[in-house]
Amino acid sequence: FIEVVASLDNQVVGYLLLTKIYNPIKDIYYFHMDYICVLSTYRGLGIGKKLLDYVNEMAYKENISYIELTSNHKRIAAHKLYNKCEYEKIDTTLFRKYYKEV
Repeated sequence: FIEVVASLDNQVVGYLLLTKIYNPIKDIYYFHMDYICVLSTYRGLGIGKKLLDYVNEMAYKENISYIELTSNHKRIAAHKLYNKCEYEKIDTTLFRKYYKEV
């Protein structure tokens, strides 16, 4: 796992968690963004974009083929950020198997 933290005024204001995955069938590495969040009081200041820009730099340095993430359809502001940072929405269906009631 790779953790990226954004801080401002000695406070953590943003956090991103990546997993670097190797696909042996395609012989490529890619990043799966497991989590990205900015404190609500700090949203709109460009912190999310800076986190994503940093991940892009890492991807280029590590010869990553692509970065993927999933996002709830209700997170409209987050989707605007992803689009602004050139992430493309692809068709997908999410499956989940429960072991405990959530």
